[in-house]
Amino acid sequence: MRALVYHGPETMKVDDVSEPSPKENEVKLEIHHVGICGSDVHGYLGTTGRRIAPMIMGHEFSAKVIETGSNVTRFKAGDRVTALPIINCGTCPYCKSGLINACENREFLGVMKYNGVLAQYLCIDEKRLYSLPDTLDDKIGALIEPFAVAYHALNKAEIKNKNVLIAGAGTIGLLALIVAKYLGAAAAVVVDVSPDRLKSAKKMGADIVINPKDQDVGKILEQHNLHKSIDVSIEAVGITPTAQTTINFVRNMGTVIWIGNSAQMIEINMQQIVTRELTVKGTYVYVAKDYEDTIKILSEGKVNLDGFVSAVVGMNEAAAMFKKLASGDTTMVKVLVDVRL
Repeated sequence: MRALVYHGPETMKVDDVSEPSPKENEVKLEIHHVGICGSDVHGYLGTTGRRIAPMIMGHEFSAKVIETGSNVTRFKAGDRVTALPIINCGTCPYCKSGLINACENREFLGVMKYNGVLAQYLCIDEKRLYSLPDTLDDKIGALIEPFAVAYHALNKAEIKNKNVLIAGAGTIGLLALIVAKYLGAAAAVVVDVSPDRLKSAKKMGADIVINPKDQDVGKILEQHNLHKSIDVSIEAVGITPTAQTTINFVRNMGTVIWIGNSAQMIEINMQQIVTRELTVKGTYVYVAKDYEDTIKILSEGKVNLDGFVSAVVGMNEAAAMFKKLASGDTTMVKVLVDVRL
């Protein structure tokens, strides 16, 4: 079968690899659309140590069941599906409590030793699969995973009728914006250094967009009567400047949620956290309930993701797209690879 294989930093190509066969509890999937995640781009650059060559990346996807193992009961050939890509042990205290994102032994599809979905076929345990309703097309199906990341994060605070600031307008930051609006935020402010991304944020419902390169964030908030009135701030990059922004502009005793996962170490003004009694929460991916809720929200058309997908490319174009995204291109929101092309 054809697969996009990572061979080392900035080196990917379409190879012919062995086609898998399903074990008794597995289904064999024909992969349709795959989202290129920011973490995949970092992996492509070789900066994370979590993509070990040679391997196949990818964990955001839609697919069709084409074969089932002998013990599979929930799915049949022809079913449209996606999957929760956390590979959890099921036996640790966190798993037993449903907190699979905190599993002590967790692994991840398309990371480290587990090949992902940038390939024609994948075999996976049926317990990780979710049906795609007919109201969701394959492209939206590939957005369930990143949407669930944002949904899980924003459910860590009360959002309805609250003022929310989002630092970072990449894929997850923009989805956090969409989720904030869906959850009833009073005002949503997006801060980013990219004019392209701020333009996307405005199209997707941001009430205020601010570029800290040439605008004073505090003054803009004051002009809109939001100075000292941001209830919840969201960090969606994972670097010092954006993390500090979320601390600087949230109100006293406000809530700060960090989603970003880029830099391992950052510098932060701890005295602000202590003396202003801020609540800082880390958030990592999702649990099964977030996936279930996301599928329901998207299938019922309760949020508008029109325009969220900037491009769809075939397998032979995918390596060049990784290079483009890794170069710092900010004109793209989400790129999908149609593995069938």
